[in-house]
Amino acid sequence: MKKILLLIAVITVYAVIQFSTNKISTESSSPAKKYVPDIIVKDLEGKDIELKKLINGKVTVLNFWATWCPSCRKELAEMEKFFQKYKDNGLSIIAFSVDQDINEVKKYVKENQPAIKIIMANDNLISAYGGIKSIPVTFILDIEGQIKNKIIGYNTKIEDEIKKYLDIK
Repeated sequence: MKKILLLIAVITVYAVIQFSTNKISTESSSPAKKYVPDIIVKDLEGKDIELKKLINGKVTVLNFWATWCPSCRKELAEMEKFFQKYKDNGLSIIAFSVDQDINEVKKYVKENQPAIKIIMANDNLISAYGGIKSIPVTFILDIEGQIKNKIIGYNTKIEDEIKKYLDIK
């Protein structure tokens, strides 16, 4: 019985990864499209943070990911690199973990020490961004907090999409 459950889990993870294709969309049916919703999220220490304060007049990337998702971890490592490259040009990246176990997220942060913000997603946040049906999923917001792009799945062109909104000369 344990082997069958393990096989089902492996097939499910594989299906999620395969379903997460490289889709880039400039339109979103998300209710958050025209504004940054009044939502409180928690940092890894359990402190409340207003989402609006995180999106503070910068081009902001919101990435929904999980520690158990290999393509999410790969994408997050790449985002870390271009955050370091463009943070002085007004880039902010917030990675919202959809993990159920905060300890797994804390372990990831301890092992990888990312400079980007890692925050736990909650149901209100997920609903505000149209529901997260697969991961990774990335939203690119302009300096006013409007969603400009929604990228579903691991994508090697996220940096190019972000650069469109940064003040790079």
